Amino acid sequence: MTTAKTKHPRCISVSDRAKAKLLAVGVLLLSAVSPAFSVLLIDEEFNYSSGSLNGAATNATGLSGNYSAGGVLSNGSNATFTIQASSLLFAGHFASAGGSLRAANAGGNFGEAAAGAAVSATLAGNPLLYASTIMKLNTAGQYFDDWVVEQRFNTAALNSFSTSSGRNIVSAFGSGGSARKGGVSSDSSEVTQGTGSLNAGTNYLLVTRYAITGGGLNTVDSATLFAFDETAYGNYLTAANNNPSNADALLATHALFSLTDGDDRALSNFGFLQFSIGGGPTGDYDAFRMGTEVSDVVKVVPEPSSVALTLMGIFPFLRRARRKASV
Repeated sequence: MTTAKTKHPRCISVSDRAKAKLLAVGVLLLSAVSPAFSVLLIDEEFNYSSGSLNGAATNATGLSGNYSAGGVLSNGSNATFTIQASSLLFAGHFASAGGSLRAANAGGNFGEAAAGAAVSATLAGNPLLYASTIMKLNTAGQYFDDWVVEQRFNTAALNSFSTSSGRNIVSAFGSGGSARKGGVSSDSSEVTQGTGSLNAGTNYLLVTRYAITGGGLNTVDSATLFAFDETAYGNYLTAANNNPSNADALLATHALFSLTDGDDRALSNFGFLQFSIGGGPTGDYDAFRMGTEVSDVVKVVPEPSSVALTLMGIFPFLRRARRKASV
């Protein structure tokens, strides 16, 4: 007579208990460090149909609604903000296939005009914010020391800047007379490039680091601008990818120049992002990025965290334990 074997519920083995504990530890470790992972907050590539940006629905990560673009200049003419069919290429930077934004001041007269969209990204709680943009100045400005093209973080979706619009942080690319300069600001004043000049018709990558202190985004402690041409950026990427943990410090080492404004300004009311033009007459923008880590805005591959390395060591053990339990 053949006696049938009775099937019993499978008991949890020691190896199963070990696997469960290790998995639990891994989940806890990942949940503990997830806020520190980089977050790309805003990514505007200006990939829209050619023509006026005014009224166009934004398709950018971190922005919402329609662009409001325009502004009347001092001579009564209108500034224009149009999408170009081609992108501003920049060797080694993130791909920016598609369009770019051209801001034009028809007469070169002084005036303040901008294209702005609402920010939907949540910015609170980061000790550092980083931004980058490809910019090109096409011709020199005609108004003394006026900014030609600049980025603004404002409290209102105004297409014409005024002091009441609450300019908070600025990454600026401008001109003074015939010399083209770079500048940065934490409030309504600017710190400008002291020597040298930037060439018309050349694409530059401007990287800005904002140091945040206080609760949430209460106070911007400083804004630092780093300017790169393609050669300087290539040298930076080589050094930073060889030493990713030092990618922030290496910005100053390889930039054409860097500028810091230490004036305090609240950023908690950052509701709109603007791309502006002043004394003009023309400038181009492309590939605006903002994130919580430098690797969000420059093409540096971040090092795996110690937690990730720990988990990489755990998973092979789990596979071995699983194979052993199945024997």
